Amino acid sequence: NNLVEVCFNNMANYQKEVFNISNKEVFGYFIEMGLGKTFISISDMLRYFDIVDKFIIVLPVNLIDYWKLEMKKHADGILDSKIEILKYSTLSGMSIMDLFNFFFFFADKNIMFILDESTYAKNVTSSRGRNLLNILIMYQARKNKKTIVRVLTGTPFSNNVEQIHGQMCLLCPLIVIDKTLI
Repeated sequence: NNLVEVCFNNMANYQKEVFNISNKEVFGYFIEMGLGKTFISISDMLRYFDIVDKFIIVLPVNLIDYWKLEMKKHADGILDSKIEILKYSTLSGMSIMDLFNFFFFFADKNIMFILDESTYAKNVTSSRGRNLLNILIMYQARKNKKTIVRVLTGTPFSNNVEQIHGQMCLLCPLIVIDKTLI
């Protein structure tokens, strides 16, 4: 698609390298703040536009306006009809019924999750982390539907090694997860 090419041509060399190797179903953008994770993610969303039915962006409330501005700037409104915003703060209060409803609402769709500032859910034993993890597990366990996951953070672990384990659980919950966390 033309917009992917335009975005790619506007990327710095390190962004092009990341974009070129991120054409997998799960990938983590563990890149310092201010180096274009959002721009690369939007380019990635454009790359998968014809395959993905719904892009679910999970993010802190304070980044919603920034994402809208960046999508308008780089995607010219093309992604708007396929975007669903899920705030980390909403995840904290979700009941098991809410999780199932969220899953069934998009169960028949090819989904791409963008988890911006994923350190908000790095503790997969907290209600927020556990709920996000359970949503990802339900989607990734589906057969015949695509689930693409992008984890974005400038600080994959700032305090201890368990934080990187939490990030890996978000990327590949069906592979990495310790069953006691569910």
